Amino acid sequence: MCKTPSLLGRLLQRHSRPPHDFEQALQLLHMDTRSANWSQSFQPLMPPDDEAVGEQQMQLIILEKQKSRFLAEYLRAQVDKKLPAMPLTDAFKHTLTASWERTFWYTRAYSHITHAFAPHLWIHKYGNNPTQHEQLRQALHTLRHFIAELETWFSSAGTQNPYTFHLLLDPQRLLHLAASLECDIAAS
Repeated sequence: MCKTPSLLGRLLQRHSRPPHDFEQALQLLHMDTRSANWSQSFQPLMPPDDEAVGEQQMQLIILEKQKSRFLAEYLRAQVDKKLPAMPLTDAFKHTLTASWERTFWYTRAYSHITHAFAPHLWIHKYGNNPTQHEQLRQALHTLRHFIAELETWFSSAGTQNPYTFHLLLDPQRLLHLAASLECDIAAS
């Protein structure tokens, strides 16, 4: 139902939870590259001595996240469209709908996390670049807006979901990650 959250195939999660801060994210990305996209696994992620490769990887990261979001949105729409006509019990239909809704939120969360993490990683590897700095500021603003939206959802419709889902996407954890990314750029 849900694609494993990754950055060019490298895991960006531990036990399906987002990283707590930038340092943990770096550790996660370098823990196990065996599952990485095979064409990308032979080169380091944003090699410090090759900014052109870093730029290519930034474009691939954007495409990877667009693909994940498209797939989640498309499958959610298909479930909404086709489920009513299926000969299933109402309880099972509700379970399926709720599962796809959680998948949608999970994918959106990781899309926003990656959108903020990638420019920060660029700055970390290549130094402060005004374009990347501005992209990071915008991405952090978008991430914080998403976190507020997620908190609202958890306080209303999200209460009907398993508690473990709230643990996976704990808004306080996401705020800590955003603060970590923001704190690091404020120092630069």
